[in-house]
Order: sequence, then C-alpha cells, then structure tokens
Amino acid sequence: MYTIPSTKKCSPRISCTDGNIPWLKTGNFNDGVIENITETITELGVKNSSVKVNKSGNVLIVMYSATIGKLGIVSQKELVTNQAGCGCTPYEEIYNWVLFYYLLASRNRLIGLETGGAQPNISKKKLKISASRYHR
Repeated sequence: MYTIPSTKKCSPRISCTDGNIPWLKTGNFNDGVIENITETITELGVKNSSVKVNKSGNVLIVMYSATIGKLGIVSQKELVTNQAGCGCTPYEEIYNWVLFYYLLASRNRLIGLETGGAQPNISKKKLKISASRYHR
C-alpha cells in the first residue's frame, strides 16, 4: 500500500495517479489562470482520497503551506486540489476575476489572519467572513 497526498490508501495493483483528471499541487498555483497541469489522478484516486474537485471558473487560494495565499483561476477543464487548496465558486453577482483581484489585494491581510502552530493556515471561515464583507 502507498499513499498520495491528502488521500486514503491505494493498492499498488491499482494506480491512483496518471489518470485523466488534472491534479494541481499548491506549489503550482500561479496567481493567474491555471492551465497545462502535468500531474493527473484517476477517478479511483479521486474517489479514494480527500482531494477536492474544482470546476472551470472557480477561484482557488492556498490555505496553508509554503505558498499560503497564492491564487489561481481554474481554466476550461475541471481539476482537483488537495485540502490545502480552497476552491471558491463566486456568487452570480460577482464575476470570478473580481473575486480573484479582491483576494489578491487582500493577500497580506488574509495571511495576517493565519492561525495555528507548526503549520499556520487561513481558515475557510475567516476567508468567508472576509469575502462577505466585500459583498455587502
């Protein structure tokens, strides 16, 4: 048995990687449109893991790790991230690029809200509160 990040175990006889679903690692968030992802995961890997599926147009933010606060927008193809990547589906009234630039402009303030010991993180709750203040 082996594990893939943020996953349950996969059997060596059943590959969970090298599938057809793009798998974005937090180190590859680029503060822009996410395209050309080289790593992939299988549907079985998605089913047997805690990766999160993100649809086209979602705004992504890294909640913790060395790249905390990095952003991305999912391009044309659905992709998955591990639990460190938070996918935000904008409200109908808010265009995804508006949300993206709001989070980009708020990056330092959001990072200042991080909590935790060994691996500080921005909580989803604090992110929602921050975004809802903008939405008023």
